Amino acid sequence: MPAAHETPEFFNTRHMVVIQTPVLSLVKLERKLNNRWRNESFKQGDSIVYPANVPRLERWHHKARKEWGSINLCFEPNLVATIAREVVDPDRVELISPAPQPDPLIEHIGLTLKTELESDAAGSYLYAESAATLLSVHLLKKYSTLQPNLPEYQDGLPQHYLKQVIDYIHAHLDENIRLAELANLANMSQYYFCRLFKQSMGISPHHYLIQQRVERAKQLLKLQGWTIADIALECGFYNQTHLTKHFRQMTGTTPKAYAIACR
Repeated sequence: MPAAHETPEFFNTRHMVVIQTPVLSLVKLERKLNNRWRNESFKQGDSIVYPANVPRLERWHHKARKEWGSINLCFEPNLVATIAREVVDPDRVELISPAPQPDPLIEHIGLTLKTELESDAAGSYLYAESAATLLSVHLLKKYSTLQPNLPEYQDGLPQHYLKQVIDYIHAHLDENIRLAELANLANMSQYYFCRLFKQSMGISPHHYLIQQRVERAKQLLKLQGWTIADIALECGFYNQTHLTKHFRQMTGTTPKAYAIACR
């Protein structure tokens, strides 16, 4: 017999996307939205979009032998509204909640963000904010009432903005830099900042930040009197393990081996 779980009627104050992870092959779902019941299936890789402030009641049916698993992504409605404001009145745009369906981009964002947070929960602000921005744009394009066409720009960041952003990153490598700070320096939304920065630099803001932290670590590893743990903190890494992970990914060796080779 399938196990059943019923939630009382409630709503979220934030937008939420639920992704089923590979635990069960199939979950049966009854959802009451706008006073209408819907019978749906929720299988591995499927996503459900829950718009903020929309009441819902649900009954979940799954195999009793094993719990099903999910990744839940929550974010503030004003993030979507800010992006929508660039092309349309945000009050006219509402997110919708279609039946569960596979969405490779949402699944990729969820799984990648989960991995990043599990390995570096304290230092993933920029990555998480970038992922939330990408997700918001995707929801606007695919899961909204208007599905606005966002304009495309191909020339990258203006040079004076790019210099300000790069100088800021270099001056604050040991801090948790936020995407909003960088976008404000460039006088644009987080969405367009991410796109134009990558056009200019060939990599994302988060990747550039990690790259520059590793470069700073390489300089310090050549000096006497620094422990690897101190270098990690000085360069903005959470700890020595965090530094070693990214250092190995970018150089193919460990900080200790690099330091020995330089002396």
